[in-house]
Amino acid sequence: MGGINAICTAVASYCLLVSCYQGTTETQQASNISTHAHSSTPSTEQATEISRPNPDYLKPGAAIRLEHDYDGQTAVGETELIELSFTEAYPQGELRVSLMADPGLLIEPQTATWRFAMDSDEPHTVQLTAKAEAPGKYYINIYASAVDEFGRPQDRVFALAIKVSNSVKSSKIQARANLESAAENLIYLPSTETAVK
Repeated sequence: MGGINAICTAVASYCLLVSCYQGTTETQQASNISTHAHSSTPSTEQATEISRPNPDYLKPGAAIRLEHDYDGQTAVGETELIELSFTEAYPQGELRVSLMADPGLLIEPQTATWRFAMDSDEPHTVQLTAKAEAPGKYYINIYASAVDEFGRPQDRVFALAIKVSNSVKSSKIQARANLESAAENLIYLPSTETAVK
C-alpha cells in the first residue's frame, strides 16, 4: 500500500508542478503580448521613418520605373490624354511596352507594342487616350520588358487606376470657368528689358 501512495503522491506532485509551470508561462506570454502590443505602436518618429518609401528600392524584376501625368479624375465620356514615362537602368538592349485595359475602358492605340533602344539616359514616353462610358474604377495594365543584348528578358508589370465618375465633369468645368474669370482680371503691363555690362 505504501508503494501505491508513493506513486500517487509523485504523480500528483508532477501534475501540480506542470500546471504551475504552464500557468507561469501563460502569465509571461500574456505579459509579453501586452508589452508587445504597447511597443508595436510606433512613435511619430518611427512612423515617419516607416511610411517614407526608400527611393532607391526597386521590387524584384526589371529595373524599370514608371511615371505618368494622369490627375486621377476622369468624367464619364471624357477622353483623357495620358503620358507614360519609363526610365530604365540598362546600358544596352531593348525596352518593350504593351498595354491592356479592363473591359469598359477604351484606350487608343489599343493593340500597340512600343520598342525603345536602352542606350540613353532619356526617358521613353508613350502617349495614349483613355475613355469610359460608365462610372467606375478601371485599370490599364502595363507590361514592360527589358531585353538585354543576349535576348534575355526581365519583366515588370504596372497598373494605372483610372477613376471615372459623373461628378468630375462639373468640377472640371467649374475649375475652367474660375480660371477664365481670373484671366479676365489680369492687367498686362508693357516692359522693356535692358542689359547692363
